Amino acid sequence: MKHFSFTRACSILLLILVFALAPAQTSAAAAPAKVKNLHMVCHGDRSVFLAWNKAEKASFYFVYRYNTSRKRYEKVAKTTLTHCQVKGLRVGKKYHFVVQAVQLSRSGLATRSPYSAAVTVKGKKVDVKAVHGRRWAVSVTRSFKAKNLVNGKTVSIKAGTSGQTNASSPSTITLFIKKDKKVIKVKTSRYNVRYGNLVLTKSYKYYSKAQAEAFINRPGYSSQTKWLIWVSQYSSSFHLFKGSEGEWKQVRSGPCVIGTYGHTAPGTFRLLKYGTASG
Repeated sequence: MKHFSFTRACSILLLILVFALAPAQTSAAAAPAKVKNLHMVCHGDRSVFLAWNKAEKASFYFVYRYNTSRKRYEKVAKTTLTHCQVKGLRVGKKYHFVVQAVQLSRSGLATRSPYSAAVTVKGKKVDVKAVHGRRWAVSVTRSFKAKNLVNGKTVSIKAGTSGQTNASSPSTITLFIKKDKKVIKVKTSRYNVRYGNLVLTKSYKYYSKAQAEAFINRPGYSSQTKWLIWVSQYSSSFHLFKGSEGEWKQVRSGPCVIGTYGHTAPGTFRLLKYGTASG
């Protein structure tokens, strides 16, 4: 019969105590900081643009909207950015939003911060669809039938009808025509129309501040400075914004020159140098 020695028994007991006193190993992720400065940037068409400060240790963010019937916050968006557009709002209804930072560990374990302070906004109607690129005046040279892209109904377009198009080179174009005091939109061959001059509005106030901010914040434009300039070749106007990606606020707008018949090239550009003209 074998017996444990007193020395060996003490060694085993000491080993058990070491394991018991050793700190537990965990793969939990470090808790991210609470999101601060949640605010509304601007309204969109039945939507809202929200932004907040970057939270330390955040891998991404959850955006929540309060459900008044269920009396709880429900997730409506996930983003790695510090701004977000939330759509589907009802005009005139109040909404409450909060944002939560989430940190992921290497093992995929998520740790969440507390909710941010809530921000309350109202749904609003902003006609963002009215903002568009340059268009040319056209006259239909022969009658044709096409589907109205607005409601899906088939419409007859007669020869001689006046309209506008936003493209001059592709073989298939989108045609905008006023009919029964409404604008219908159809696709047709560019060879079915005769082109005129570039269409320009007579007032640079064609776009409101709300329209301009909703239009410029949606695509996620960025700038190497705190300034962004949008030149509308349709309304012959410039709109100056201050802020950053997803947080642009218009500070000034006015008329500008865009070149004869729309020869100014469209696109996104960066100013390399500026100065004061002399003479």
